[in-house]
Amino acid sequence: MIYTGTETRDTKHSDQHLPKYASFSLVRLLENYAPGRNGGGWFDPYGCSPIELYLEQAYLTAFARAKELCLFCWGSLYKNRVIAPLGMQLELIDRFLDEAGDCVGVPCYLPPCSQGEDHLEDFLGMLGIPLIPTPDFPESSKSVFLTVQALRDEHVVEKLERFVAAGGRAIATSGFIIGAQGRGIEQLTSLRYRGRRFSTDEFQEDGMMAPGYVYSRAKLTFPLLEHRNNTTWALAKAVVGEENYPIVMRDTYGKGQLVTIAVPDEYGLLHSLPPEILKGIRSQFALDVPYYIDGPAQVSLFAYDNDVFSLYSYVNSLTRGSVRVITNGVADALVDLRTGMRMLPSRVNSVGSASSTFDIFMLGQGDINFYRIEWNENREGTKVSRGVSSAPHDFDLS
Repeated sequence: MIYTGTETRDTKHSDQHLPKYASFSLVRLLENYAPGRNGGGWFDPYGCSPIELYLEQAYLTAFARAKELCLFCWGSLYKNRVIAPLGMQLELIDRFLDEAGDCVGVPCYLPPCSQGEDHLEDFLGMLGIPLIPTPDFPESSKSVFLTVQALRDEHVVEKLERFVAAGGRAIATSGFIIGAQGRGIEQLTSLRYRGRRFSTDEFQEDGMMAPGYVYSRAKLTFPLLEHRNNTTWALAKAVVGEENYPIVMRDTYGKGQLVTIAVPDEYGLLHSLPPEILKGIRSQFALDVPYYIDGPAQVSLFAYDNDVFSLYSYVNSLTRGSVRVITNGVADALVDLRTGMRMLPSRVNSVGSASSTFDIFMLGQGDINFYRIEWNENREGTKVSRGVSSAPHDFDLS
């Protein structure tokens, strides 16, 4: 048996550098190391001010379907003000987990003893991308996420080539592509790194026409990846003066795709990217989990294999207002599992890449929401089998 430590504390002030999503991802990683033998998750109350920083450790450990939660320790918890709200919130989450299946997400390949782009997958998890770390290359999945750590596997490029050629979608970081140069990655993409970097706060999503520029809340620094026109396609771009550089790129190879995401030097500023750019990044991961969110950062999506999911808005985030859920395929409704309210889509696209869009409202920091998707009988087709209103619907979620 093994047991998982899931404490993350305050990432701004702690020397441990553990993004909050690690309270979820570490449970899933160790479960994949020793299936069925991961006894639970434990955490402590130290360095957890405000209270929500303590509660978030519990939320994410529970969302990871840890078999039990161990609270360290009696001497520190006796008459501690964190216990009453913890009990109340865990009752709420426990009722939700009775409705949820097994955790699902995009496999993030982290071979044993690997290092590099440390915890990048956790920062992306806090952008609403459901990632499940695994020590084994996921041959049978629809998609895979690769960071620098995957390069620890000396055969990873060969595995990647087979995976993509057979129809899989691989999403790789710029760090992985740079590190794989000279190891055969040149056969899959025209991207090359020659040591240049750039900084910007100006971006343009693919398909946006000038002057449709969007701006981040801070200036970010990226590696400049050169590519050949009409071979590698830019899906999102950064703008610097009179030039633009790709930050989300796509190559086709065999029956599949290799998507590359240029990662900024400052992981802690990923949440400052414009929602339009975040949408373009999130949408690349919507295969193993056939839906994604559109909206601000610092909202995590926890998905389960029975079309149930939870959204959590982190404390100390800037999350406010609307969040959309976009399905990969036509869905009839989104059911709020707390109220039973059945929400119809605000938009249905039944031609080409079929999808449904649901508008929901995040109440702000620390808000937890639980939903179930009701799929259309013809979810993968191009025709909606039952009438669905295309008008927006407003609901009082108080």
